[in-house]
Amino acid sequence: MCQKPALLVALLLPSLALAVDGDRQAPDSSDEAYKPVPWLVPNIQLQSWVTLWDQDEDPQADAGGYGDPELDTGFTLRRARFGFSGGWKTVDFSLRFGTGFPYDQLTAEPPTVDLIDGWARFSVETTGGTTRISVGQQRVPFSREQQISSNDLTFQDVSVGGHWLAPNRDLGALLTHDYKWFGVSAGVYNGGGNLWGNADNGVLVAGRLEAHVGGDTYRTNAADSAFGIGVGYSFNHQIATDTHRVGADLLGRYKGLTLLGEFTMNLIRPDVEPTVLPPEVPEQTTRMGATGQISYYREVGIGAVEPAVRFSWLNDATHLQDNGDVAILDAGVSWREPIPFVDLGAGYIHRMELQGRATGNDSVRVWAGLRYPSRNFKPFDIVDAFRKLGAKPLEREGGDDPAATPRPKKQKKPKT
Repeated sequence: MCQKPALLVALLLPSLALAVDGDRQAPDSSDEAYKPVPWLVPNIQLQSWVTLWDQDEDPQADAGGYGDPELDTGFTLRRARFGFSGGWKTVDFSLRFGTGFPYDQLTAEPPTVDLIDGWARFSVETTGGTTRISVGQQRVPFSREQQISSNDLTFQDVSVGGHWLAPNRDLGALLTHDYKWFGVSAGVYNGGGNLWGNADNGVLVAGRLEAHVGGDTYRTNAADSAFGIGVGYSFNHQIATDTHRVGADLLGRYKGLTLLGEFTMNLIRPDVEPTVLPPEVPEQTTRMGATGQISYYREVGIGAVEPAVRFSWLNDATHLQDNGDVAILDAGVSWREPIPFVDLGAGYIHRMELQGRATGNDSVRVWAGLRYPSRNFKPFDIVDAFRKLGAKPLEREGGDDPAATPRPKKQKKPKT
């Protein structure tokens, strides 16, 4: 009788021992196994910002440039996401919905609630490595920073160059293969951001090559040592423009001290005689961006601290000298999980207009992030919990449960 309710509990309560971060689909590291979770695991992400001070509070003089969300003093909900991840054996999936504040004043405002991730993946492990095939709404493999979960980014957002020059998510199919220290990814996507079909007559193709050694090369919040280097390329044929993207990146970490660097270049070619829509740019345009970040992660008595400094640069048209040439310097610290599932942080943002009209636009920000499941959360062991209650609803593989003691046979009385 006790087995049926125990099985129901096992189906409803997630086992977090093999939980996958719902906002992350980066390659596996050599010392951490991101494998499918049994059954179903809910995931929640909530990030809030408080602007304590903003240098540009005059509505008449708002710069509204790249990398500036133009947040005056007050509160902002940066991201709110919810969904499920799960799987069984060689198949896993992620389905998440959410909303958030635009990255800056030049970014289109997202719908109230939209599909963030919606992919299913099949994995095969052989002596030659691990091969994965995934289909659906997912991250495009291009740069390192845009593959890192916003839960793990020190400042909860990518750099200005990473946002504007690297593809993010799209609907399509992805093939990856990892073997020891090397990884390769190739994908085909709609390229237009439409979840219900392809809005133009072309597709986006993307590929990435990388080498990695040591720990996880897609995290800065780790205390071990690791090194990873990668290159990416993508081509997007749209109705009125063709866009080539190339990029190179690296992450080096030694006992918690991490250096993250990226360089990206876009080449945009408009159609000579567009017939449907005007092109994104009037003439062939080259865009460039770069990011450099140094941080240090250290476990303390309560949680862990991660101070960091990041410099990011964007030039949205190399043949022009205007306010499209910007640089942003972020400096701050994140306090990782002083209480389970919660990150806190504070920082100073210095924005620089490198060309054109310069306007003072610095700000001071405090942030908080809630994530479930948490990377440091101790898994809830359903089997062990029921075993302590004196029941045996499930048995582990490997036969580690004690064998039942056989009952003694009843002795027959001798006939008289």
